[in-house]
Amino acid sequence: MKLIFLGTPQIAVKTLDALASHFDIVCVITATDKPVGRSGALEPSPVSEKALSLGLNCIKPEKLDHSVVTYLKSLDADYFVTFAYGKIFKPEFLTIAKSGGINIHPSLLPEYRGASPMQQAIADGKKKSGITVQKIVLEVDSGDVLDTVNFDINDDDDIVSVEKLVSELASELIVKVLKAMQAADICGVKQDESKAVYCRKIEKADGVIDWSDSAYTIFNAVRAYTSWPVCSTVVDGKKLNIVKASVIKLEDTGRAKPGTVLYADKQHGIVVQCGELSALKIVRLQLQGKNILDAKDFINGFRDLQGRVLG
Repeated sequence: MKLIFLGTPQIAVKTLDALASHFDIVCVITATDKPVGRSGALEPSPVSEKALSLGLNCIKPEKLDHSVVTYLKSLDADYFVTFAYGKIFKPEFLTIAKSGGINIHPSLLPEYRGASPMQQAIADGKKKSGITVQKIVLEVDSGDVLDTVNFDINDDDDIVSVEKLVSELASELIVKVLKAMQAADICGVKQDESKAVYCRKIEKADGVIDWSDSAYTIFNAVRAYTSWPVCSTVVDGKKLNIVKASVIKLEDTGRAKPGTVLYADKQHGIVVQCGELSALKIVRLQLQGKNILDAKDFINGFRDLQGRVLG
């Protein structure tokens, strides 16, 4: 089976590796190299680096225009497979492979269609999620479902650990699906449109903590946005990133203004009043311009934190 693969970030690397081990990858398409750091030096995507290491044909078009479509059609691929490529396809592009396209989507469709399904599942406090392999159609994430795999989301998971798990499971699932398609032993199942739930693209403002929210809501946001935009508040006019936190129960919580630091000592750690009579314990944090610290080390350098109102 001849395949074209489209992907960009680290989460898609294992899938490319797995596909290359079982099928003929005639072309890899990934994002253009991006400038990084102060020097602005161009850096290839993780998928680009993997394609190079595997000796695969890799292109990085700025636009998926007619010339790209013409070239890809000439490769005579059976399917094109996408995972976190980052662009919406026009009708002409869907014709690049003889049997169409297949997408790996990190949610149990039709729940969480769109750009940020993993982050949204964590932010919503979901205990279970999954991965869907679907046929590609014009409407985003609306194709027939070919197969799924489920996984648990625990309270100690964040977007980093979930992405790592999804990367592994997706690489196994897509090989299983393609082998079944090769054997004509799989049928797609239409999605139930009445159950469709959409998630939007994450914005920088999503990381700003509103201390009037419940501690559980803030805790989930911290886990969802660990990579970006990172949940933050303000103390003494400086940005304070909350890297890791937990929800705790206090007998006397609820009397202080949301955002008030109830405790900042070795016995309790850093505990902040939240809405709905709840409290958040900050485990790891980072003051603007400083390194990430555990709460106990942060307290040593910020001795008058208790009683402050954050935000």
